[in-house]
Amino acid sequence: LMGQIPTEFGPLKELALGSNDLTGSIPSELGALKYLKKIYMNSTGNFTCIIPSELGRLTNTQAISLANNGLISPLPSTIGTMTSLKLLDFSHNEIFGTMPYQLGSLRNLIKADPSANEITGSIPTELGLLSSLGFASAGLILEETNLTGTVPLELCRLRNSTGFSFSLDCTDVSCGCCDDFC
Repeated sequence: LMGQIPTEFGPLKELALGSNDLTGSIPSELGALKYLKKIYMNSTGNFTCIIPSELGRLTNTQAISLANNGLISPLPSTIGTMTSLKLLDFSHNEIFGTMPYQLGSLRNLIKADPSANEITGSIPTELGLLSSLGFASAGLILEETNLTGTVPLELCRLRNSTGFSFSLDCTDVSCGCCDDFC
């Protein structure tokens, strides 16, 4: 496919537009698709937009992957209202700003990958509430970001109790429980 993503949709359950040549913006109208379970838009194009905050209305969506799209945007805090999410992948874009603490509300999240972005600030302590992380694969991938500070003790406790894995750059982030990684 080439061109822009349409703004009118029927009752979709899955939107898979990966490996196309799409331009323009991610339509905010996607937020009205209450039956949408999965959004896969990996390597779709170079979008000239921010990630629409309206995606937060997708409370039944279980997977969202917008990796490798050249997105230049902050990560909207409204993603924290997508309580059915199991997969959240925004890797290899140009996501900037801090990681929203609201991500700690995603209690069903198994994998979060915001790696290879321009995310700054510290890792939110609220991520330690995500007890489902990593039951399928690497749970939290924080490599190639600009995060600083210390890995929250809550994440260390979670790692010790559930055995989930996470990866990060140890240059600017110190970690008391990351002996395997740093």
